[in-house]
Amino acid sequence: MVMRARHRPSAMSQINVVPFIDVVLVLLIIFMVTAPMLQIGQIELPKVGQASSVAKRPIEVRLKANETWSLRGPGISNEEQFDSVDSLIERLGELPLKGENAAPVVLAADKSVQYGEVVHLLDQLKKQNIPQVGLLLQIDSRR
Repeated sequence: MVMRARHRPSAMSQINVVPFIDVVLVLLIIFMVTAPMLQIGQIELPKVGQASSVAKRPIEVRLKANETWSLRGPGISNEEQFDSVDSLIERLGELPLKGENAAPVVLAADKSVQYGEVVHLLDQLKKQNIPQVGLLLQIDSRR
């Protein structure tokens, strides 16, 4: 009996890239067709005549370390002092804080004041629907 050696197939050392190219071309066509259909967000820029020429001077609300409130800014002749948030809010209601000629409100608090007092005032201003409220900070220039 003659024994023949079986021939084992050798390992394939090449990769067939034709299916990969087919998939890439299909994806390219899909992106080329769908890209023009995407809606791009548009921004409405202000017109030249609508821009205000001068920035309004803000109304400054200050909470001092002894927990008294003071108010100064346009429409206020001298710095006014208040003992409670309610009286301060009542006075702010008399000032032009809404509408087209609204002055922004900035809040400045001493660093020793508890944060809860500042949050309480911000909450009261939000309840009064005052649109422009900001915090006044002192930047450390030693850095």
